[in-house]
Amino acid sequence: MTGQRPGEQAPHRVALVVLPNLVPLGLAVPMGVFGPKPDLDRPLPNLDLAPYETQLVGAAGTAGALGNWMAMRDVRPPESLTEADTVIVPGMGDPTAPIDPELLAQIGAAGRRGARMVSICTGAFALAQAGVLTGRRATTHWMFSRLLQERHPDVRVVDHHLFIDDGQVLTSGGVMSGMDLCMHILRRDLGTERADRTARILAFPPHRDDGRSQFASRAGTSDSKGLGDTLAWMRENLDRSLTLGDVAAHAHMSVRSLSRKFREVTGRTVVTWLSEQRIERAKQMLETGDLAVGRIAERVGFGTHEAFRL
Repeated sequence: MTGQRPGEQAPHRVALVVLPNLVPLGLAVPMGVFGPKPDLDRPLPNLDLAPYETQLVGAAGTAGALGNWMAMRDVRPPESLTEADTVIVPGMGDPTAPIDPELLAQIGAAGRRGARMVSICTGAFALAQAGVLTGRRATTHWMFSRLLQERHPDVRVVDHHLFIDDGQVLTSGGVMSGMDLCMHILRRDLGTERADRTARILAFPPHRDDGRSQFASRAGTSDSKGLGDTLAWMRENLDRSLTLGDVAAHAHMSVRSLSRKFREVTGRTVVTWLSEQRIERAKQMLETGDLAVGRIAERVGFGTHEAFRL
């Protein structure tokens, strides 16, 4: 990543891109993480000034993007992105809405010069249009993952992660998993202690990694790329002791081909993915039913109470 790094003498410049029909919470999340916050070691109203300088960037007339009920001031023009070290694109209510060509061009230019590029929820559509996601793994809200893949087949869309860290380019699933992504960035920039302090101020869990699933049923969505039927079959048979050979046979592939394809599509091995699915299913059963833990362990494929607890 080019530009000023957090913690150096000059502040790290974070540009928040204001798109048409912006989702307000998608803008509030990064502002909450990267903006100034109270210092827990001193009484309010003293502020712990984070080593970030945030600014809003948008096309002409953007100040009305949030509607009459919320006014935005000091929205800088698209060329301001040339100064940004990190560019964050919040989501849009309608990800197919047209985006100002100059703003898209500046987003693409920022990515090419090495700025850190981040999208929250459907902001991934803007990054894709700007060419930032070409050839990369990326995620968006699970409801729009199929649409993103159809519109941008050059992007490796993964719809089951809270967020994807692909180095210079990072994308989150829904708006709230944008908080997970922003906290992940803060931790990467400033370390665990500073990130945990911020999490305490925001009353947010300090760490949920990118392998966690979005809270939704994903059967039939386009994380498939040829494995959709097999992924759905695996979810329907979590109670069985599925082997790598069983999964390969269902997918009509060799074990070696399946392993390669499975990691390409999901970012996980078959065993890890199965374990994650079983844990998610068990959590749902624990939250919504009254079965004993031992019975839940059997139904999700852990076999024994002891294996489930482990």
